[in-house]
Amino acid sequence: GSSCLWCNCSPTEAQRQAASMAALARVLLCLSAAPLTAASRTRGAGAGERHALKGGSDLQPELVAQLLTKVEDEWKVQAASFVACNGTAASACAGSAQAFQTSCKTVVGAVVKGSSGDRDTVADYMGEVCGEAVLQGWKKKHCESFKQALMSFMSADDHDNRENLDASSLCLGLWQSFSAEEAEEHARELKAQEKAREEAAKRAEEEAKAEAKRKEEQAKLAAEEERLQAEAKKRQEEAEAEAKKRQ
Repeated sequence: GSSCLWCNCSPTEAQRQAASMAALARVLLCLSAAPLTAASRTRGAGAGERHALKGGSDLQPELVAQLLTKVEDEWKVQAASFVACNGTAASACAGSAQAFQTSCKTVVGAVVKGSSGDRDTVADYMGEVCGEAVLQGWKKKHCESFKQALMSFMSADDHDNRENLDASSLCLGLWQSFSAEEAEEHARELKAQEKAREEAAKRAEEEAKAEAKRKEEQAKLAAEEERLQAEAKKRQEEAEAEAKKRQ
């Protein structure tokens, strides 16, 4: 409907976006319910110590990674939608960028809040999250990009990170990177489609030529057969006429 921010938004896309945002909400719940402590630097510390939360809780990186995959799926959809729309009517495509910015800033805020602004905690924890097996290929790459962006925008001052982190600029940089990737992928897909169309057209042309040649050969054979039959008939008629003369 009119409230949908994405270009050419179908019911299926809207449902997927809603599901993704629900997944994001679960990520936020996990991240902000109990703040993360800095990862234990004691040699031999176990996973439980490394990811212990203030208050004795435990935030499992594998759970957050699973939920993050859904959020990343939606980020990719937003970037792809923007690229596709941008090729037609750019003014109609701002919704995708706005949706990404809102989602990204929410995740950034939750991570900073969950870590109490501690840069080392974010580095260690996001390293664990991005290292989970569920994040493969481009999802792992985007997770690492998200982590590196956080690292570059966070300082050693926990309070400054909590109060003054420029999430808008951070997310804008990620958006530009992700949408550029999608633009390259979109261009590759268009090129592949064009090549496929050209090859299909070439095959069709070759098949048409082969069919025309086959029909031409058939026509020649039919004409030759007709000529031979006509000559045979003429010879027969001449023979019959000669036979009558002799009677």
